[in-house]
Amino acid sequence: MEKKSDEKRLKNIPVVREFPDVFPEELPCLPPVRQVEFQIDLSPRAALVARAPYRLAPSKMQELSNQLQELTDRGFIRPSSSVYSKINLRSGYHQLRVRDKDIPKTNFRTRYGHYEFQAMPFGLTNAPDVFIDLMNRVCKPYLDKFVIVFIDDILIYSRNKEEHANHLRIIFKLLRKEKLYAKFSKCDFWIRTVQFLSHLIDSQGLHVNPSKIESVKNWASPTTPTEIRQFLGLASYYRRFIKDFSKIAKSLTILTQKDKKFIWGKDQEMTFQILKQKLYEAPILALPEGNDDFVVYCDASIQGLGAVLMQREKVIAYASWKLKHHEENYTTHDLELGAVVFAFKIWRHYLYGTKCIVFTDHKSLQHVLNQKELNMRQRRWLELLLDYNCDILYHLGKANVVADAFSQKRIIKSRQVKPLRVSIKAAPFEALCDRKCRSPVCWAEVGDTQLTGPKIIYETTEKIMQIRQHLQATRDRQRSYTNVRRKPLEFQTGDRVMLKISPRKGIIRFGKRGKLNPRYIGPFKILNRIGPVAYKLELPKELSNVHNTF
Repeated sequence: MEKKSDEKRLKNIPVVREFPDVFPEELPCLPPVRQVEFQIDLSPRAALVARAPYRLAPSKMQELSNQLQELTDRGFIRPSSSVYSKINLRSGYHQLRVRDKDIPKTNFRTRYGHYEFQAMPFGLTNAPDVFIDLMNRVCKPYLDKFVIVFIDDILIYSRNKEEHANHLRIIFKLLRKEKLYAKFSKCDFWIRTVQFLSHLIDSQGLHVNPSKIESVKNWASPTTPTEIRQFLGLASYYRRFIKDFSKIAKSLTILTQKDKKFIWGKDQEMTFQILKQKLYEAPILALPEGNDDFVVYCDASIQGLGAVLMQREKVIAYASWKLKHHEENYTTHDLELGAVVFAFKIWRHYLYGTKCIVFTDHKSLQHVLNQKELNMRQRRWLELLLDYNCDILYHLGKANVVADAFSQKRIIKSRQVKPLRVSIKAAPFEALCDRKCRSPVCWAEVGDTQLTGPKIIYETTEKIMQIRQHLQATRDRQRSYTNVRRKPLEFQTGDRVMLKISPRKGIIRFGKRGKLNPRYIGPFKILNRIGPVAYKLELPKELSNVHNTF
């Protein structure tokens, strides 16, 4: 068994100690044939993914070898209420078999050979739905009577201890019969309060999980007028739910005035704590009702990420994340996209499988799903977002005060954005306005009317069209230069080709090293064609440390 505290041992828990076989240290073997099998249905004419295995360091290769051997030994892969208890299944997905004819579709390649999954792997799109289907069928006689099931979590509730003992025996016998195994260290038995799906449940009903309001509770006392404005911006957004908000916040509002000296005393601290308390109390913070009308507000700054989950104008949860040192170097676009991903990760149990709307004050995120050129980080995040049914909409920064407040806590300097400079044959200000600008004094003459009226919109549209034309002309010019030398090259099986080898490979040819080493080696015979631009070569023994597919 795994290391446990003295308070939680299997032999000390009534009823649970009668079923030690339900809590193994590891899954014993390939799961039995069940009433639900995991199947992989491919779209018509869809081709299986064929990629070369990742190149790993020697230490990681050893770990890969050990894990492959362990999974092979177990059979998971092969060559080619008032009283509550919560049960968490061990490696739940591995307890469901893959349909026999779909096993070849799970094939993956490593340096140690080809393998395929016989048990359902993690990470597949329809894996949660299939596993929920299995658990609903297994627990169907007891669902909503004394059992609630969500994927691999089982919640058992009862009115009293005698009834709870009977319910536990029923579920353990059911798990033993179906050969479903639980992880003892993640289970809780005979408890008065249980945390399930981000809620606290006890005899009084459902309660808000303290972790959901941790961002508000841990908000440090402001030390500057700017920090007070950020907090009041968050609080005033919900002022319609807070009785006498103006009277309560008066002592803080005074400190935001321009000519007022900043003095933080007992009255200000008491007001600050009262407003914090009212922010996470009902009717502002509510429990979700159903799976509809979820709205997520996201924002990012150079300090951190902020997000708020709402439903029908009621806050369900707050969240904030302080950026790590390397994350501070991310571009503005990556930070804003990261805030969206952060929200979906922590509120997956609310947002998965339902339609939701995401508001952000970064306009380009509206088109992020249609962008062609993405870096690896953005591609990884977009794969996660594709699992959700969401619309990303632009929300004016001034209106997005809640998420903005969480992302900019303790920020004094405004965010800095490096502008993209394009040759438009005009000063930067002239691209947005129809007059010269050589001094900040002109801003007093321009005014709001010049910035928001129909004339400036018309002029801006013309400038945007001019910018697009210049960009398109540049692209066409570069494309014409490149296409002159570009020739389509295709090879057939049996052809002999020269192979370009990087000096970093350390291959010595003709007794020369480094930059004196010939750039191309060969010729080598093509054994077969793997894809449109991928070929398998017949390499000599001295190149055995080089993968033969290019």
